[in-house]
Amino acid sequence: MTKSKYLYASGLLRSLENKILDSNDTERMIGAANLTEAFNVFNDTDYANNLLGVEARDFNKALEDDLMQLKNLFFQIIPDENLLKIIFYYYDFHNIKLAFKEKYLEKNLEKHSSSLGFSNYQKIKNVIVNEKKEDLPKEINKAIDCINEQLGKEKPLSHLIDRWTNWQYFKVIYGLAQKINNSFLKKLVSLQIDIANLKSFIRGKRMNRESNYIISEILLKGSIPIKDFTELMEKPLEEGLNYFKKYFSKKAARLIEDYLEHKNLWRLERDLENLELDFVRQSKFVAYGPEIALGYYYAKKNATRNVRLIMTAKLNNIKSEEIKERRRELF
Repeated sequence: MTKSKYLYASGLLRSLENKILDSNDTERMIGAANLTEAFNVFNDTDYANNLLGVEARDFNKALEDDLMQLKNLFFQIIPDENLLKIIFYYYDFHNIKLAFKEKYLEKNLEKHSSSLGFSNYQKIKNVIVNEKKEDLPKEINKAIDCINEQLGKEKPLSHLIDRWTNWQYFKVIYGLAQKINNSFLKKLVSLQIDIANLKSFIRGKRMNRESNYIISEILLKGSIPIKDFTELMEKPLEEGLNYFKKYFSKKAARLIEDYLEHKNLWRLERDLENLELDFVRQSKFVAYGPEIALGYYYAKKNATRNVRLIMTAKLNNIKSEEIKERRRELF
């Protein structure tokens, strides 16, 4: 599909970008004395229409409503279904994880499900738990079959469900990016895979896991070859991270150096998420195309994440300084 098909969507989303939560809004929310005052600032943003009749403690409802409006808008204006799948399959695979955990761990997890994917949770649950046929997208049906095969007949641990669902998720969106054949999308998915693999490598090494276990947690090949992880498995973590710096930007190399100095894992994970956003910011320099849609989605998603962080922190009386340290960069 040619990029010119995105002319209308790009123009509309560019006009809407100016209404997204900005740094002034977040600073005012962080500086608010309590939850109620932060909620009043929240009311002055582009979320205002979703806040009618909503109490401060129910801020999550407004955030979910806003993302649902975004989904509905994208389904109206984005001309390529494959791009929609790259964006919203994230939520389908989140629901797939929950359904498999309901099946094997015998817990009711429906309250944690999302309505932002292509298929509602009940349909996915029917296929996985009740073994019924449902009209799901072909990639979702195939992924569920593959996960079922990998999990086998035994009662798997939660992390095995996460592992094989994540593996299928990245396999699917990597394939969709190849279909669209847009270099920006292909590089973004490759970066996402690299970040996920690097997190698994770091966690495994920090927990002194066996080499075979860590390798099994590595997903697909991004820009970092799988053999590099294998060859560095018996080396100290510091040596491995210094080696991987060459695959990332100079900014990412500095993030790794910061981790090696402070050994702060949550800060590294925050910085790696910011790294992904930093890549997507390149969409600002594109006139039109799928890049604009990805950029707008990331901007909205990141703003929502920051609002949730701030409001949850205010609800739990967490100090402003700690909120500032944990928030993500804005688009």
